[in-house]
Amino acid sequence: MIVVFAALVAAISGAMAQPAPIMPDWMEDLGPGMTYTYGEYATQRGVGQAVFAPETLNSQLKFSAGQVSADITQTATTSIQGTQVGMDRQLLTQQANAYAATLPGYTIDAEKDAQYTTMVLGIEKGQSAAVSTMLISGLAQGLDANGDGTPDDHYQGEHNLIWAVAPSWTGTFSDTGSIAAQGLTLKESLTGATVTVTTQDLDSSLDPSYQIDPNSGCVGAGEYWKGYAIPGNPVDYSKQTKVNGPLDTSLGQLTEAYAASSSYATLTQTKTVTSGTVTTVNSLDGGASLDAAFENAILGGDNAVALKFNTGSQPFTFWWQ
Repeated sequence: MIVVFAALVAAISGAMAQPAPIMPDWMEDLGPGMTYTYGEYATQRGVGQAVFAPETLNSQLKFSAGQVSADITQTATTSIQGTQVGMDRQLLTQQANAYAATLPGYTIDAEKDAQYTTMVLGIEKGQSAAVSTMLISGLAQGLDANGDGTPDDHYQGEHNLIWAVAPSWTGTFSDTGSIAAQGLTLKESLTGATVTVTTQDLDSSLDPSYQIDPNSGCVGAGEYWKGYAIPGNPVDYSKQTKVNGPLDTSLGQLTEAYAASSSYATLTQTKTVTSGTVTTVNSLDGGASLDAAFENAILGGDNAVALKFNTGSQPFTFWWQ
């Protein structure tokens, strides 16, 4: 054991003693007038809570050098629905990078290719939010059972309503990104995208949508109704029907859930020579995704896990100016 340990120490010491190269290999490819500017970051936050509270992580990458400048901001927020049992642990992560490669101005030369790349700008971003806990279905109350802003009470008395809420985990993501060089700016943004992991009935056709609060003391108290009010002027309540109860609160359990957002964009500026004339072409490549995952969900025979994606008030948007 002593010999093995001594060998390990020697190996580590030897590795640490090796001098790092002063210049990375890619620097050998830079010629006169060429520049390459790069920045990156990664951050994460982990929390343990006896009672769930929403978490928010904000981060920013910002740098400038010469004619190059970059600014990336990201925001991730968490939320749940249903009933939390026991403690929870949340992990939020964010990472991003931006780069700009510029080459000297193009000179018409019959010995050169007809196309010549003079600049490349790039942005990459990613965020995630994960939870480990025990989330089960529960009950909620209010005036608007389906969250569309219209009170759903069939009797139009704005009575307090009660409805079942499935366990769910939601990550909400927003970001902006830009990198500029030589008067050209590549931009990308996202506002309010949501990724939700939840459970649901495989067949909810007979389940009540809500119950009128039995303690309301008003007409219809304790009744169960299927369907919601349809917004309009006037509001349409004709699609609602009275059904038998009770509310279904056996909607399974979420244990670990994950939500994420990512995107990338690359802008390439190319000079093209045609009949002695130089034309500048800016071409844009990009992509984006919303992702979700779950582990150890506990379901009954009529339950399922549903993954829901919404790109928010402003979806992934890419442009240059």
